[in-house]
This record gives sequence, structure tokens and C-alpha cells, in this order.
Amino acid sequence: MRIAFVANPASLHIARWVREFEGRGMECRLYAPVRTQAQAEEKRLIEAISIGRQGWTGVVSTIARVADLQEKLARFGPDVIHAHFALGYGTWAALSGFKPMVLTCMGTDLLVAPNLSLSNRWKVCAALSSADMVTVNAGHLGDAAVRLGAHPARVVRVVQGVNAGLLAPPDRSARSSDPVLLSTRMLAPVYHLDDVLHAAALLAQRGRRFRLHLAGSGPMEDELRALARRLGLGDRVSFLGFLNSDEALARAYQMADIGISVSASDGASVAVLEAMACGLPMVASYIPANREWLEPGSGNFLVPVGDVEAIAAALEKLLEDRTLRAAAGRQNRRVVEQRATWKTEMDRMESHYRNLVARHSGA
Repeated sequence: MRIAFVANPASLHIARWVREFEGRGMECRLYAPVRTQAQAEEKRLIEAISIGRQGWTGVVSTIARVADLQEKLARFGPDVIHAHFALGYGTWAALSGFKPMVLTCMGTDLLVAPNLSLSNRWKVCAALSSADMVTVNAGHLGDAAVRLGAHPARVVRVVQGVNAGLLAPPDRSARSSDPVLLSTRMLAPVYHLDDVLHAAALLAQRGRRFRLHLAGSGPMEDELRALARRLGLGDRVSFLGFLNSDEALARAYQMADIGISVSASDGASVAVLEAMACGLPMVASYIPANREWLEPGSGNFLVPVGDVEAIAAALEKLLEDRTLRAAAGRQNRRVVEQRATWKTEMDRMESHYRNLVARHSGA
């Protein structure tokens, strides 16, 4: 089988997906704009075939990307084209006209982007209505996809699961160092890391001992670094940067004691599932995606988006109770093993690919 991916090669999640199906014996090619290809090269992730022209914008850029994609797909002859993210990548794949088309939606492309402009909404709706299959990782995303134009019978649920073997929980019981709080979310506004820093400042004022690790990159990095300095957090906060391998991520999770993800909008977050797999209790935002995985009262805490005091209070309870942390971590590990392993979910995706290609070819 030949699969043409249209996606962001600067994303570790995309690199994992493409490599997985290459490892299953499929011929895969990844297509992306010049700009994102350059970002992937900087992060040493995965190679992509460039589409479009550097510096072009607006409608001209879209036309150029689609035309270039059509030409390169015609030479490759894929059995299926798979776009990740409805806005942009999904639009270009839809306009290319190649079938069958799979579209994977991730959260922001359905919950936020369509509300920012009429142009965005048209692009997302065009991608959804053109797709022969739409994959989502959470129930509320499936509902949103249908509202925006996806055919209900074409929406399937596939979670981008985690490698539970690589993310095996370490023995944290004998640790004597200050507990480590960890976020692996992108340094962007939707993830509310400024609220995390403000909550950390409250904890410091209350005499709590901890370290905060922020693993990720993004447009708010300079702003967040400056905020940490203004709040007097000093060496309590470490900016780890973008971790470009599964092994580096695993080390970060295994060093941590508490996971944090207080985003305003999300699908089933791989970052949350990775932290759960590594036996971390979670302080997470009270949004539909997190409520599907984290049970209040289990030692995990779901807090209102933007509520700094609630974030600080939840972290304080976990910081002062090692037993509660351990119990929540064990529960989270069990949930991932039962519902979100990488192999099981990718087996499901391979079955979807094969069934879709068979239907399209009339076999």
C-alpha cells in the first residue's frame, strides 16, 4: 500500500505516525510546505517533500500548493491520501482531488479555527465534506466534525496512543529531591502556561518545595521566560526546549512527579496520555477531552480553565501527599494500558486504511 501524508513534519506525532506505517511495510511519503519542512529539519525529525513556493501567501499560495501537490501525487500514485489537521493540510488534500482521502482532526482545527474567520470555516468545512474518512480522538470532536460538514457514517475514533513500554513508570517512592512538575505542551496561548507560572509563584510564596519543567517550544517562549523572572521563580523553573525523540520525552516524564495540562481546548491529548502512561497524577483543565480520561476523586484534579488559584490548590494537595500521587499514577497507568496503547490504535488505523482502499477500488 502507498500512503501519501499531507501533514506537519515538524510534529513529533506526525513523525511517529509515518514511521509506524513505513515499519509495517507500506510506502509512505510526506508532503508539506517549504516552511514546515525547514522546521522539521531544524528539529531533526523527518524528511518531507516540499509543496508550494517560499514567501507566497493567500490565495496564490493555496493555488500553488495544491497544483504542486497534484503533480507530485500523480507521480507517486498513492492508494490513499491522509491529511492531518483540517485547516491547511486538509484543505490542500481535499482540493487536490485525490481519493480516497482520510482526514485526521486534532482539536483546535474543529473547536477554535473555524470560529476565527469565514475563510477558516470554509477551509475546514471543505476538508471535512470531501473526506472519505474522518478520524477523531474524542467524542466531542466527532460531534463538532459532523456539525461542520463531515458525513456521520464516515467519522471514526482513533486515539494516537502511547508506547506504554517505553513510558514505563520508574520507582518514585525513594526520591528525596524536590518534586518535579512537568508540562510537555507547546508554548502557545491555548495551553495557558502563564497560568501555570502564576500558580507556581503562589506555591513558592506558601513555602512549597518543587521544580517546574516546561518541555516544549513555541511563540510564547520569550514571554514565559520573562514572566518566570518577574514572578521571582528563579531556578525553580527549567525550560527544556523541544524534545525531539521518544527517548528524550520518556526521560522527562520519568524525572517528573506530577503532570500538568491546563489547555483551553484539546482533543485526547497525547501529552496527557504519555504522562498517565508514565504513572503521573494529573492536574488538567476541566474540558471534555480530559474528562474522558481523568476521573475526579482518583487523585487527579480537573480545574477550570484560567483559574490560577485552583491550579495552585490542586498542585499543593499532590505535593503534600506522596501516597495520593502514587495511587493516581497507578490508576492512570491502568487506564492507558486498557484504552490507549499505540499498537492497538495503529492496528485499528491499518484496518481502516485497508477497508477504505478496498471499498474505493471495488474489491
